[in-house]
Amino acid sequence: MTGGATDRGLMVISHGLESSPQALKIQWLTPLAAERGWRVIAPHYRGDASERRDLLLETIAGEAGPVALTGSSMGGIVSVM
Repeated sequence: MTGGATDRGLMVISHGLESSPQALKIQWLTPLAAERGWRVIAPHYRGDASERRDLLLETIAGEAGPVALTGSSMGGIVSVM
């Protein structure tokens, strides 16, 4: 975190169906969120929507603080499942 930002919680950025954690949107959003105090992760999804949802739930399991879910295309659908 930069600029003395406090820990706001975990932000999970989910990529689209044919994308990856290296996608430009994720590379652009990650530093912006971090500057605002978010810890950011971008899981590498494979499989159908339910398999992606299961990975997302495993990723955030046990997280004690706030969790922000965001995504693009299929990643957005997974985030609201």
